Amino acid sequence: MKTQSSLLVISSLALLLFLSPVPTAAAAAAAAPPQSNPPRPAPAANETAFVRLICNVSASLSCKTNVCGKNPAYILASCNRTDIPVDLCNSSLSPYADDVNQNPANLACVAIAVSAYRVTSIKANISRIGKKADKKAASAFSDCSENFSSAREQIISSARAVTKLVSISRRTKRFKDIAAVVQTRMDGAITDENTCMDGVKEMLPEKDPAAAAVEALVNRATELTSIGEAMFKSYIESRLNNKS
Repeated sequence: MKTQSSLLVISSLALLLFLSPVPTAAAAAAAAPPQSNPPRPAPAANETAFVRLICNVSASLSCKTNVCGKNPAYILASCNRTDIPVDLCNSSLSPYADDVNQNPANLACVAIAVSAYRVTSIKANISRIGKKADKKAASAFSDCSENFSSAREQIISSARAVTKLVSISRRTKRFKDIAAVVQTRMDGAITDENTCMDGVKEMLPEKDPAAAAVEALVNRATELTSIGEAMFKSYIESRLNNKS
């Protein structure tokens, strides 16, 4: 009897499963919980450490499992308010959304520090190209390296200045003086980067692949530096417009 009862239960369950409708892919998707913003890959560990050291942002907000930028809407909105390349701006800064924490000062410093780190990498790439160039162009690549070193120094000093501005009243002359110096340094960094390209162009034929490669790298450097400068301007505007 027990065997017959067990067989009857199994048969009933099998019949119910057979008669139950199979969920379609669309139905399964509709039933699934809504997806949040897709995770973004974390930047290189060396870059992250560099940015946090320069800007003194909290390491407790670090990315976990190589995923960060859980709420990058603030970064994207900030990028959209400028005339700089939005895609590059967003991809460069959104991984630091947790560190920025919707703070304009943090965003300005992080944007500037990211540009400093990546400009250093670009300088190294240009130097590698220069090693393969002929001796005639060697001096131009040497000058280019110096230009990028100068740009990097000006960018780093600008990032450090932003951390000082946070504790200075916007009404003081010191605040305005430091802001003016940062603006001058960021402009100077972009000038240094472009000067590198001018020198290389003079020494290499127009259609030389090396010239094209250097130009692409310099353009990326100026775009990254411009992103840092744009975020700094936004920060200063937010401070000056704050009536409190």
